[in-house]
Amino acid sequence: MMKTLKITKKFYPAALWKRVIAYFLDSIIINIIILYPFNKYLSNIGNDIISILKSEIQLMAGATVSIILITYLYFALLELTTKQTIGKMVMNIYVASLRKKLSITQILLRNITKPFTIILAVDTLYMIFKKINQRLFDVFSGTVIVEQGVIMK
Repeated sequence: MMKTLKITKKFYPAALWKRVIAYFLDSIIINIIILYPFNKYLSNIGNDIISILKSEIQLMAGATVSIILITYLYFALLELTTKQTIGKMVMNIYVASLRKKLSITQILLRNITKPFTIILAVDTLYMIFKKINQRLFDVFSGTVIVEQGVIMK
């Protein structure tokens, strides 16, 4: 008698190191996207910071808002459409909902800290100190980062 294999999918919380590498890769991509259009402006900052501060505060504010929006949209749009960013794709991890289906609200809420390094660090420290696999805003949004394994029985 032949035995048939039953193949099932099992989801595991993603390891912290995979999440860190994925975020690092995403940061490189975002910096390339951001630095390209602002390269000429950013190269002048070191040369004459006083004149820039006096005459171009609005431009700097606009650049700051643009950087925040680009960063937020990068994470939110990719996770909304594919449940992964490019960094997550490389690390084979993705966003999953603890509810029925991943919603726009969950994606928007979980990524709110991404453009703000200090706030994101505090958000991530929650995960480390609580010894759970969710950042604080993952908890708020009801999401978790997982990797998929296959079990053969």
